[in-house]
Amino acid sequence: MIQFPTDLKAHKKFNHFGHTFVADIEAGCVFEVNDIVSDILDMCEGSTTAQVKAVLRSKYQEAEINSVWRYLFQLQMAGILFHKEPVINQECIEFSGKIVVSPSFLYRLDQKPFLTRVTYHQLFRALSQRLEIFIPITNTEGLPTNFDWEGVTPLEIPTEAGQNMIGYYPENCHGVLSLPHSMDHDVSLAYSSRIPTIFYVSSAEPDRQLILDKFFLLRDCDLLCVDSWWLKDYLSQFAPDTEKIVVLPVGVDGDVYTLKDAQESKLMLAEAFANARMKSDPIILLFMPNARDEHRNLVHLLAQRHPECLFIVVGGLDRSQFGSHCENIEYFHVEDFTDYQALPVIYNAADLGYYAAVPGANAFYLSSALCCGTPMILSGAHNNSTMQTLGAYLHIPANTPPVETADIVSKSLAALLADPSVLARYRDVAIRKGKSFTWETVAKALENQFISLQERVPEVESTLTQFPSFFQHHYDTIQGKTTPTAYERPAFLREDVKSAIAKELMQAHSINQVSVVLEHICKDASTAEEIRKYLSIGRMRHE
Repeated sequence: MIQFPTDLKAHKKFNHFGHTFVADIEAGCVFEVNDIVSDILDMCEGSTTAQVKAVLRSKYQEAEINSVWRYLFQLQMAGILFHKEPVINQECIEFSGKIVVSPSFLYRLDQKPFLTRVTYHQLFRALSQRLEIFIPITNTEGLPTNFDWEGVTPLEIPTEAGQNMIGYYPENCHGVLSLPHSMDHDVSLAYSSRIPTIFYVSSAEPDRQLILDKFFLLRDCDLLCVDSWWLKDYLSQFAPDTEKIVVLPVGVDGDVYTLKDAQESKLMLAEAFANARMKSDPIILLFMPNARDEHRNLVHLLAQRHPECLFIVVGGLDRSQFGSHCENIEYFHVEDFTDYQALPVIYNAADLGYYAAVPGANAFYLSSALCCGTPMILSGAHNNSTMQTLGAYLHIPANTPPVETADIVSKSLAALLADPSVLARYRDVAIRKGKSFTWETVAKALENQFISLQERVPEVESTLTQFPSFFQHHYDTIQGKTTPTAYERPAFLREDVKSAIAKELMQAHSINQVSVVLEHICKDASTAEEIRKYLSIGRMRHE
């Protein structure tokens, strides 16, 4: 949601025959605004969100204010009047610059994937240039020694503190950052304080349920930052309001991932893989999210249909997971620093890359490939306008059979390889877009988000026990699908969704009124009657 104070783009407001108009000079558009929008534009650069709303509430209804707020957010997303990335006027908000990184990411840190540990290191390095970073540790542990903690201050917490570690946070702590691959402990930690929390999650995280938990438990002063556009699209199917989801693409080490001579890179690759075909044949990179059957089948089908090409599967699956052997398929995993430094050679040697932008895909591979100028074919289940600017975008709905997917990708691949001018254009697109994927950009965006979240801090502390029921989607790992689910607080025991809805209504309505709703949402009368009996017994016990 749009937050103030923020700097407006160059504009001109004027009246004509009793109507107010605003001209966005940069966008070259003029449109009429009503009184409430006009009032907001007069205040938004020098006042906080709370101050603006306080003035508006003396003149307008709350529903009208909320409606206009959504309208202004749409303008911001379109880059009209407001910058897409808000330019926060920091002088109007007191910001300590102190943030605490939730320590749950330390659990089995040495066992986490190499790329995850690299992400932590580079994010810390960029954040420490802008903020004071603290990581709570108990006085019996200390920070792991096999990690570079430059710019990070250990925050010693007595062992006896238990879950009450908030009291040991630094004075004027401005926010808590929960990192990708952190545990569910971070959610309960957020609810134990009034400190804004940013949950930064990755599409590559295997625990999809944990991402859903963080999404549905967001408070007004919390934010969910995702590392990919397709993860936001995925979450949008479970809830209509995604304003509290912000995309922060993975940063890339610009000192390592740079442009190199393509032919020299091909020669180096041919020697490393002991494969002479790499010197001359088209090299196609395939970025697969995991080793599921549909992805293995897709790799096999593409290799069969294009024997003239050499395919390198980067991440996701290896030769042992693939099964049958194909002469024109190689595999590459980033497992250590040597692989990390070798990956740019593969990118520069490649003629084209195909990236399946689906949940589970590692966003690092897309960002780093673009930084090295690899022309990309991207596919996703949603018509995402941002993804369409990164390469040749293919809209492939979810659950499309591998044979049909292979047909679509194969046609695009053949068309691009047959037209060097189009391929060169996509290479230029990759180079231009890749420059924006830096950890400095991520750090700056996180700082600005923490500043804006300060305006949403509640007057009183929230606890999970304040609410009788909690509703969200549950991800079934066996069936691979999600279903609406309810949980009874505070123990978070699963309960029937219809019963939970009725129980919530019982807080303010009589059993007769709730019965009307039950008859509507239940498919049969017997189910409604069972729920009524359950609620009646529960109310009598309570009374």
